[in-house]
Amino acid sequence: MQIKEVAEKIFWFKPKLPAVNISLTVYFIREPEGVLIEPGPTALVPFIQDAMKYLGIKDLAYIIPTHIHVDNGAGAGRLAQLFTPVGLGCPVL
Repeated sequence: MQIKEVAEKIFWFKPKLPAVNISLTVYFIREPEGVLIEPGPTALVPFIQDAMKYLGIKDLAYIIPTHIHVDNGAGAGRLAQLFTPVGLGCPVL
């Protein structure tokens, strides 16, 4: 798992999906409630969950895709379902 702190509380995550030859990059902001930037495709969700555990992020306050392409934001809906503060769902900005 490639994770690197690039600024204070900001982490770069470079997941590798089996049998997919594209470069994916995810960013986390580690705050009391985490922030996820560039959630990637739905197949990336288990890798994101593992990275969150590694970083000690238990919940997400925001999910921020930079734009809507399958490789950039398709996993946002599934992640929003998984992280539901106060039962309302995690906002996707």
